[in-house]
Amino acid sequence: MELEKKEVTEVVETKGRPGLLIGIIPCYNELFVQSAWAVIKDEVEKLATASMGEYTAYEIYQAIFFGSAHLYMGYINYDGKFDDEHAQAYVGGKVLERNKELFAGYMIAKMQAKEVHLWQGYANPKYGDLNVLEMGIKYVAQKFTDAGAPYLSFSTFRRGWERVAKGLGFTETFTTYRLDLKK
Repeated sequence: MELEKKEVTEVVETKGRPGLLIGIIPCYNELFVQSAWAVIKDEVEKLATASMGEYTAYEIYQAIFFGSAHLYMGYINYDGKFDDEHAQAYVGGKVLERNKELFAGYMIAKMQAKEVHLWQGYANPKYGDLNVLEMGIKYVAQKFTDAGAPYLSFSTFRRGWERVAKGLGFTETFTTYRLDLKK
């Protein structure tokens, strides 16, 4: 059988308006957790170091793997499909590819007795015009509202977040100060 060769003279790339798709990384799945870790590890380590010993990157990895924390990852999508079913498959595929080019950010939600605590989060500045942070918090808040969680909290060492938090509906409850006694 002979195949006819055709030359392509013009490639037309059709991309829709960019959107954010968010999916959860399954715990106890070494392939997914290690692939996700390859994408987020540098940012996780930076924030863990800034916590002055509150936690380590290894604690976060462990919590994600064993399911005491949920890792939500966001990727930019250009195909115009933004439903939850498509989002999980799309994000899962990008994670397994260890795709950093379309990576928009992550949130790690730690399950606690009386609330869900946003342990860490990162929004890729490359996609700042898409409100990745606000969309991610709203997505996670809705998921945990649906699950019956009474509160969503986060803490930060950066003063600028006070204004952002209030804009997203958070109320300040207490402030923690830490003195490094090893110095």
